[in-house]
Amino acid sequence: MTSKTPITSPTIRVSSGTPRIRPARSDDLAALGVETFGATNRGWVAELDDVILGAAGVLHTRPFQAYATMRPEMKRWPKTMVRAIGMFREMLQEHYTSVYAVADEKYPNSMRVLEKAGFVHKHGRVFTWQRQLSR
Repeated sequence: MTSKTPITSPTIRVSSGTPRIRPARSDDLAALGVETFGATNRGWVAELDDVILGAAGVLHTRPFQAYATMRPEMKRWPKTMVRAIGMFREMLQEHYTSVYAVADEKYPNSMRVLEKAGFVHKHGRVFTWQRQLSR
């Protein structure tokens, strides 16, 4: 298995290809510095040249907690980011009824991204997502 570069590393160089989106593994989250609290997870990662550029998913804690993180380099692929948000929304709708998230103060756009993913602002930086019933 190839080692992943931690998210806290300085800017990295990746090819000019397009990142692929694949299911997240527990070692991906450790490489990104995402604390799992010993919980399992379901989610997606964007990867290019064996470097994880971003991840989003749900930790199976009580209550369920959403996580998302990305390297600054991921901004080079806005279409991949939009596709990943859509896949994340589909995953939420298919597998969960209620998920909580806390917007990260370090990322000014985190609240807007949560809203795009279908989360509703509750108070402070806390958001919730509820399954949408189809009619």
